[in-house]
Amino acid sequence: MVKRLLKKTGTEKGGLLYSDGEVQYIICKANRDFEKSKGKKPCMFVREKMGDKTRYISGLFKTKIEYVYTGDILDEIGLKSLYKVVFIDGGNMMTIEPIKTMKGL
Repeated sequence: MVKRLLKKTGTEKGGLLYSDGEVQYIICKANRDFEKSKGKKPCMFVREKMGDKTRYISGLFKTKIEYVYTGDILDEIGLKSLYKVVFIDGGNMMTIEPIKTMKGL
């Protein structure tokens, strides 16, 4: 994943649709309890839109910084890659970028 700047383009399947012309992501509020979850619980989740179908990408977790969230993606061999999502311009835009550490978030 490379750093992307995406613009809110509407709503889709119960969430907000963001796109940069190449990829489309749907950001939805987490609507379940995560009772058995250990540690932090996601407050939102990301789905990638591909035509008429969507694919779950990751949960989004609050950080100490307002409008900044973190998530993780499993790669082809099962290793987690961290990324940061920042909502800007009142939520009309967002950036998504890979990060190496959660330090400072």
